[in-house]
Amino acid sequence: MKRVEILAYAAGIVDGEGSIQITRTKRKDSRNGVALEFRVLVGNTKEWLCQWFKMQFGGSVSFWKPQKANWNPCYVWQVRGDKAVDFLNLILPYLQLKAEQANLGIQFQKEKKNKTEKSFVIREAQRILMRSMNKKTKV
Repeated sequence: MKRVEILAYAAGIVDGEGSIQITRTKRKDSRNGVALEFRVLVGNTKEWLCQWFKMQFGGSVSFWKPQKANWNPCYVWQVRGDKAVDFLNLILPYLQLKAEQANLGIQFQKEKKNKTEKSFVIREAQRILMRSMNKKTKV
């Protein structure tokens, strides 16, 4: 595969099977014990797909045990922080459905370098906006 084909394929998978998130995490070194983290995930029942993402773009792969008896086991590839920004900058020209989330996540990560109270409020607002963008709507 040519590099452009790899990037377009990865963007298609992220659009269909992926998630772009800003989440709260508990950390002792953060403000009030809460830190905000930016990450990109791809979940799939095929381990090879998640390993392919890891080989192409770095990150990590983990196993997700099903919570219900009729669910299949799943593998999750993820990349966080600045590495997530690097990944999204590569695939952004090919994203169709999640380009807005990608741009918001990139803005969030840039804002994260600013440690002011105002910046913290902006990042929390970006987290809330990302959450609303990611909500599934009933058709």
